[in-house]
Amino acid sequence: MHHWIIDASRGSASLSAADATRVVASIGSEERTALAAAILEIARRRLDVHRCTIYGYEGERSPRLLSGAGSGDAWSVFRTAARYTREFWHHDGIRVAIRERQPSIPACSRRAPPARLLLQRQRSIEIDHPDYRAACYESQHVAERATVVARTARDCWVATHLYRATSAPGFSAAEIEAFEGLAPLFAACAVQHYAADVDGEAAYRGTVSEDIGALCPDLTVREREVLLRLLDGLTTERIAADLDIRPTTVVTYRTRAYEKIGVRSRRELFARVLRRHGQAPIAG
Repeated sequence: MHHWIIDASRGSASLSAADATRVVASIGSEERTALAAAILEIARRRLDVHRCTIYGYEGERSPRLLSGAGSGDAWSVFRTAARYTREFWHHDGIRVAIRERQPSIPACSRRAPPARLLLQRQRSIEIDHPDYRAACYESQHVAERATVVARTARDCWVATHLYRATSAPGFSAAEIEAFEGLAPLFAACAVQHYAADVDGEAAYRGTVSEDIGALCPDLTVREREVLLRLLDGLTTERIAADLDIRPTTVVTYRTRAYEKIGVRSRRELFARVLRRHGQAPIAG
């Protein structure tokens, strides 16, 4: 797997009026295929790719699919994304790339577009985890993936993935150069879409992710994942299904995390998070 950083000023994409209108109109759309479909259409004129997904990576939470589209059956994209976010994202090489490159990439926002971007190229044969490789690449006829990542907060990232089919040869040097030219456009659109997501839910989730880590750095990844979902209001059964573990295991993680932080309930945990921001706990 190979990853590198580019300056967003290197963008060299030129769009037709129709492409520009479509991609701008798709930002913030409630239709989950809209932005990914617009980006895929633009990308396919320069790269041999057959699907696109856009994810929000927020601390130790499972990533969220913000938009997805593909040639043919769109439901296949969403089914694969559901398995990826539930079972395999911990094995994705993009996490290694983010950890290694994080100090070099400043955060951006809707008003301050990305200045530097992280790019990654991940081939199916480079994935060590066999189930991840089989479920998200081989069974979906994906040979490799090109990704552009923008940082939106200290521990929040938005990634746009473009996938190449096994029927095509590997990305050529010319295609990678074309991808670098398109990357700033795709990243800027994804960041705008993320910022518009669910009336600020993305920003709230990112802040809470940071708060949980600050409250107790000794929490394990699973303990954080359970606490974050509890704060989102999910039931024990829903958390178990989301993380593919038993409900009793969820209770064990919750109990251990509460003990480490020094709280006894979700309400006390929520109050701790609010106090970090100088807010009074909600009565009742």
